[in-house]
Amino acid sequence: MKTILILIITLLSSLSFSATRMRFFVGDRNAIVFITPTDVYGNTDSDSTDLYQIMNVPEQDTMLGKGKGIVSADSDFNLVCGEYRQQCQVIINKSPNTIISASKKYMSFTATGDEAERLTNMFKLNDRGEAYFQTIDKLFRFSGNSKNFTFEASENF
Repeated sequence: MKTILILIITLLSSLSFSATRMRFFVGDRNAIVFITPTDVYGNTDSDSTDLYQIMNVPEQDTMLGKGKGIVSADSDFNLVCGEYRQQCQVIINKSPNTIISASKKYMSFTATGDEAERLTNMFKLNDRGEAYFQTIDKLFRFSGNSKNFTFEASENF
């Protein structure tokens, strides 16, 4: 019994206190995911810095101070990374392009066509002309090319 309790506590703490945290708002109208350089235990990773580095947009004043921002045409996907705190956040607003489910702990945004190409080109591309990023804890990811751009965050990948 003691071993099972320790296993459950370890599993819950690794899922709940990672450097990627999600919050869902009433009625699944909005959701936000934070990527921070440290978790509540002081463990660090480079996800927020890595994401900042692959954003192929100029620095500007953001709600996180000096940083970089990428916003979809309909403002239903908003990615902001701050240079000073090395923190990033994505805000998803309910629209035909998004899925927000607090009960499933899942959020996504999808764009196609010209909007997908525009968003994809706001990141540094690989040799196949694609953008891709996934956090170390695998709770946050996006991929894009000239036809599709998809962002997802979930505690259940």
